[in-house]
Amino acid sequence: MSGTGRASEAEPQRGIAQSDTLAVAGTILGIAGVIGGLFMPLAAWALGLAAIVLGVVGRTRGAGGAWIAAVVVGVLSIACGVVVQLVVLNQ
Repeated sequence: MSGTGRASEAEPQRGIAQSDTLAVAGTILGIAGVIGGLFMPLAAWALGLAAIVLGVVGRTRGAGGAWIAAVVVGVLSIACGVVVQLVVLNQ
């Protein structure tokens, strides 16, 4: 079957679906960072950074608009961690 040309038709396309998955995973990590940041500021920083990285990687691979949510929620996660850390240090 190597000469029929059907191998390229059977191959699944991996462009936008994979990058959208990265952006959605980044959004989920960012939300977990915001929630976890209320109790563990360092976890919020780590999860927020991971969300930003996944959002940027998703954007470079051609994600639609889902990468924006990952980056925004990642920044909010880091901000939540900073605010909670400052509140804990000032007590």
